[in-house]
Amino acid sequence: MANILVLYYTQTGNTQKMAEAVVEGAKSVQGVTVELSYHVSSEALGEYDALLIGAPTYHHDMTAEIKTMFEEAAQKNVNLKGKIGAAFGSYGWSGEAPKLVLEIMKNKFAMNATEAPVLSKYAPDEATLQKCRELGIRVARAIPISSDSSRALFVQAEKNEEVKDNAKYACSVCGYVYDPILGDPDSGIQPGTPFEKLPENWVCPVCGASKDQFDRKN
Repeated sequence: MANILVLYYTQTGNTQKMAEAVVEGAKSVQGVTVELSYHVSSEALGEYDALLIGAPTYHHDMTAEIKTMFEEAAQKNVNLKGKIGAAFGSYGWSGEAPKLVLEIMKNKFAMNATEAPVLSKYAPDEATLQKCRELGIRVARAIPISSDSSRALFVQAEKNEEVKDNAKYACSVCGYVYDPILGDPDSGIQPGTPFEKLPENWVCPVCGASKDQFDRKN
């Protein structure tokens, strides 16, 4: 079971609302556990497969609490290499903090932090909260499954149908990748279902794009 940490700091409650939406999205994906927290020790960061940091911007910078956590993790050689990282946060004027968090994740800890940050000027509206949910979904889906889980999916795929065309297809709108070996269980699509055999009314589970908006990857 993959573990996701959604960690945030807030004074006004705006970034907390974003964090709760991120958690909502991540929890909608099967096979992951999601923890929402206001504080964790720097050593505990290494226990998670993905870290999503809610960092509001104060005076053109991230908060001292988040900065200290990263500094302590570096001093204690906490290994975060290859783990998935993402950031989000509210701001009043500039919004640098989530971007700074991503730079630290990538440059200091060699994390896989490729998602653009989700930003909200002051209180997040429903559109921004939906972006937070989609961020949670994408991160949860991006976590590599364990070898045992992968083997189980292959066995299930063989039982359902031989996958003659195992080509992956990418959504041209949001980048989500449909893998026929994994299927889309959250949408009722069993592992082993080729893209061509998806129902015509199937849509991207992240952004809702239709099948004709997907492009073959291999």
